[in-house]
Amino acid sequence: MNYKEIKKHNRAERKKYNDTWLSDNPHEPKYIDLIEHVFDHATTDEGMTIQHRVIFHLFNPNGACNKLPTYDDFIFIEEPNMICGSHGYLSKYDNYGYKKLLKHHQKGNASKWDVNYALYSIDRDIKNAKEIMIEKNLVGKDTFAAEGVK
Repeated sequence: MNYKEIKKHNRAERKKYNDTWLSDNPHEPKYIDLIEHVFDHATTDEGMTIQHRVIFHLFNPNGACNKLPTYDDFIFIEEPNMICGSHGYLSKYDNYGYKKLLKHHQKGNASKWDVNYALYSIDRDIKNAKEIMIEKNLVGKDTFAAEGVK
């Protein structure tokens, strides 16, 4: 089930319960946990509300933030004791878009434009990181090549 189908299912279950709650045998609703779906099972953010999109891209394995390289991806292959300086602005925890999404998640008030801009920034940084990793022969280039990041 995708996001919209789960919302539709939960609405139908709520309606069945509301229609029978005064009877002797009320309908027991069987809800599907939407947040669990967004955190773990969703593959795209299609049809999600703004807050659920933020949660998806921050915490879901298919989200944009989990595609960002980590500190270890910026180690030189030839010299394992040296680290490329671009990790300071392209790695996951120092990234502008990641910090903005985290801020929107904590405050709970994000506009569609803010979220889209943060996601655009993350996508741009993923592409830049891949180019730098290939150009400077860093450890993370193999990870990005395996994932098929364009």
